[in-house]
Amino acid sequence: MTTSPVSPSAPTEPAKPKQQMSSNHLSVPNESKENENSDDIFMELNENVYLQIQYIKITEEHTPKKRRAIFIVPDPDLSDEIGEESSATWVELLGDVFYVGWLSNFTHSAEITSSDGIGKYFAWFVVMWWTWCASALYSSRYDSGDVTHHVYKIIELCGLVIMAGASPNYQNNPKWFIIGYIIMKAVNLVQYSIIFIVSLGAHFKSSRRPLGAYVAASAISIVLWGISLLYLPSEGVSDDATAVKRYVLWYISIGLELIVYMVLQTNSRVSLAASHLGERFGLFTLIILGENCMGFISTVAELNMSNNATEPKAMAAIMFSVAIIFCYFFMYFDDFSGEFVAKTKMSSLWMYLHFPLHLFQVAFGIALTSLIKKVISDDGGEAVAEHASNTTAEHATTVASHIARLVASEHGSGHDSEPTESFLITFFWVSAGLILCFNAFIKLVNTPIKSGKIKM
Repeated sequence: MTTSPVSPSAPTEPAKPKQQMSSNHLSVPNESKENENSDDIFMELNENVYLQIQYIKITEEHTPKKRRAIFIVPDPDLSDEIGEESSATWVELLGDVFYVGWLSNFTHSAEITSSDGIGKYFAWFVVMWWTWCASALYSSRYDSGDVTHHVYKIIELCGLVIMAGASPNYQNNPKWFIIGYIIMKAVNLVQYSIIFIVSLGAHFKSSRRPLGAYVAASAISIVLWGISLLYLPSEGVSDDATAVKRYVLWYISIGLELIVYMVLQTNSRVSLAASHLGERFGLFTLIILGENCMGFISTVAELNMSNNATEPKAMAAIMFSVAIIFCYFFMYFDDFSGEFVAKTKMSSLWMYLHFPLHLFQVAFGIALTSLIKKVISDDGGEAVAEHASNTTAEHATTVASHIARLVASEHGSGHDSEPTESFLITFFWVSAGLILCFNAFIKLVNTPIKSGKIKM
């Protein structure tokens, strides 16, 4: 029986899958594609390469809002936070707005017409500036934004308002001025005391000494200001002897706190490098310049009411004033950076150099507005009098009265109610020059100097 040879079966080729067609009738490769979607577009370039246009849906993640914490335990050790970015909070900016009101109110109520007026303003400005600085030194390092710190700020602002209300008459009736300062300093004492209590734990032994120094300085300051309540003027009349005792107690307390802060500036546990003090001082400098603008604009408004603002001399004075204020702004903020506080060892010196800078910026604004009022009002009064005199006798009377006024201003320059033009001009140029000097010092401190070798 013969059998026919059976040929080996040839391997059968797998059936080719049908090509898919996309919605735009382009051929789609046979291979499976990752993350394929019906809305995708496929374009076959050759047998091995294809182009896939995929639509990606953007979904926003909505994180549930968390309630603000009532109390967050502050960190007594700031050494691990050096170099971290931080910025001023809205609560800190709100506090600066209150300082704007305080500064504006006292500046407009205190007329500097002599050296006595300068001394009165300087004595007040030291206290005002230090209250702001002490508050900024704490909040820029330890404010965690919890409800407790908001309560602290409310109490602190209440003390500020009390001081602001008593500032115009702080020499003759300093009682509420002192009470307001004690309230603000008591808030500072409580804040540092809480951090000091936290540092008593086993992990923060190295933070106890600097925090204890802050607590002691704040407590001594409150005691000294409380003692100054024993030297109030009798019947609202300021006595030189009691006034000197008050000022000595005030400035000893401020000087003590200043020494403590300067000594501890290099301690990494309470380092200023873990703060945004550079930003805070820049903002406060902008506030001071804004105060100058407010006084200047109010002066222009008064000139407009008296129809003197359109005179050539008035227009020149206005343009000159705007140019000076802008130049001061540009000199300070041109290359300003608050990051150097974490890099340079002289950050504390940079910080405290802002006190004379701010003082003379305010003095310059007062001198500028007073000088414009003095010069233009005198010229405007003369012009009105000359146009009003229709006869020779009236004109002669006007000239005689003007000469008599000039002579009286020269011989009676010591009178406080009317500043002489020479005093205002001197006050203007001295304050303007000192602003340039201290601005240059601040730039010098802010400039890093690298030691180099001289090649021979």
